[in-house]
Amino acid sequence: MKIVVAIKEIVDTNSLDVSSSEYLPRDVDSDDIIMNVNDKNAIEAALQIKETQEGVTVHVLSLGSENALKVLREAIAMGCDEASRIEANDLDFLSSSMAKATILAKAIQKLEPDLIMTGMYSIDFGQAQVPVLLATILNLPQVTYVNKLEVANNSVTAERYIEGGSIKLKVPRPCVLSIASTANEPRYTSVKRIMLAKKTQIPVVNLADLGVDTAALKNMGGLEVVEIQRPEKSEIECFKVEEDDVEAGVDKLLAKLREDGVDLTIYKN
Repeated sequence: MKIVVAIKEIVDTNSLDVSSSEYLPRDVDSDDIIMNVNDKNAIEAALQIKETQEGVTVHVLSLGSENALKVLREAIAMGCDEASRIEANDLDFLSSSMAKATILAKAIQKLEPDLIMTGMYSIDFGQAQVPVLLATILNLPQVTYVNKLEVANNSVTAERYIEGGSIKLKVPRPCVLSIASTANEPRYTSVKRIMLAKKTQIPVVNLADLGVDTAALKNMGGLEVVEIQRPEKSEIECFKVEEDDVEAGVDKLLAKLREDGVDLTIYKN
């Protein structure tokens, strides 16, 4: 059985200062890139299947720039068998979930997987649309926000949380599953595996190789960032009471409140 896990490179917002005039920094290198956190849950789910069933291989696939090699190698270090990257640098169409799903679907068809997994959503755009669109384009059954998973010969039984409980769904393979962040605890990688992953050759696939019409991608519905606004700042005065005597401190605080025009009569018993 072959499992394909679609993962995403995202900008580490903790390491960058983005100016108010830009929605994404123009100069981003691999040091600023991390794997989408939720995708690690999908990788972990795939690896757990690999460890409990014979003949399972896990292939990680990413659509992005050369910086995506960093996250693909991290997935290899976690225990995935193979990886490939789809070359894409055009932010104009990468803001469109439909465009991304269309490209990924083409690559997934060539890999002929028995199971397709994704994280529940990416933490940059947070739309949770790609797994649903993948299933639609590939005409496959899907279950989103999977919390527990059982894989049989020709089917998958997935449990997902709903309000007040959970629901079990059984779907035939191949299918698309988005894995919830509550499903598992992603494993850490060892130094040895990280060093081995650095030597792994990761093939690159161009959009032309997949038969993707880039002109059509630009016409697909997507996001248009119109304006970035910073929240308004308001300055608030902090008044600190430093008194060893509690009553004196209370008197000083009440005097300050009266000075600021606070009506204290509503607090009288």
